[in-house]
Amino acid sequence: MKSITKNSLFNLAYIAVDSFIPLLISGYVARVLLSGGVGRVAYAQNTAGYFSAFAQFSITYYGVREIARAGERLHEVNRLFTELFLINCLTTTAALSAYVLFLWRSGGLDALALACGAPVAVNYLNISWLYQGKEEYVYLAARNIAVKVLSLAAVLQLVHAPSDIVGYALIAGVATGCGYICDILCAHRYVSPTWAGLDFRRHAKPLLLLAAGELSFAAFGKIHITILGKLSSPEA
Repeated sequence: MKSITKNSLFNLAYIAVDSFIPLLISGYVARVLLSGGVGRVAYAQNTAGYFSAFAQFSITYYGVREIARAGERLHEVNRLFTELFLINCLTTTAALSAYVLFLWRSGGLDALALACGAPVAVNYLNISWLYQGKEEYVYLAARNIAVKVLSLAAVLQLVHAPSDIVGYALIAGVATGCGYICDILCAHRYVSPTWAGLDFRRHAKPLLLLAAGELSFAAFGKIHITILGKLSSPEA
C-alpha cells in the first residue's frame, strides 16, 4: 500500500508548481511575443489539440483503471501494458498522419504548426497511465515538477523576441516528450512487455465508449478558440 500522506504532499507540491509556473511563463511570454504572437500559438496549439486528443484515445483513463485492477498479477500487467502500448502506437500514427494531411490540405503546413504538433508525435511514448495505475504518484509529481521548472528555464533562455514564436511553441512539446522519455526509461521496474496471449479485442468496446465521450468533450472545450481564430484576428 502506497503512503497516502507522502502521495498527498507530493501532489500538493505539484499543484502549487503547476499553478505558479504557468503564470510566470504566460506573463513573460505576453510581454515578449505580444498579443499577436500569443494568439497565433494559442490557435495552432488548439488545432493540434484535436488530434492529440484522438491520439490518446482515452487510453490514459482506461489504462489507469485496468492496471489498478490487475494489481500484483505480473503476467496480466505485462500483457495489459503491451496491448495498450501497441494500441496507443496505432492511434498516434493515425492522428499524426491525419494532422499532417490536414495541414497540407489546408495550406497550414508551416514551422509553427509542426512545432505545435510535437505533443501529438511524442504521444508514442505516453505511458503515464502505468504509473498512475501503480499509484506511483511521488514519482509522477517529482517528474512533473522537474519538467515544469525546466520549461520555465527554457522559455527564459530561448524566448527573447516576437520572432521566437516557433521556439516557444516547440518547448511545450519537447518538455512533454522529456517527461515521457523518463517514464519509458523507468518502466522496466514495473513491467516486461510480452507477446504471449495478447487480446486486443477485449479493449475495443470500452475504449470506443470512453473515447466518444472524451473526444466530444475535447471538441466542446476547444471550439471557442477555433471559431474566434476563424472569425477574428490572432490578437483577439
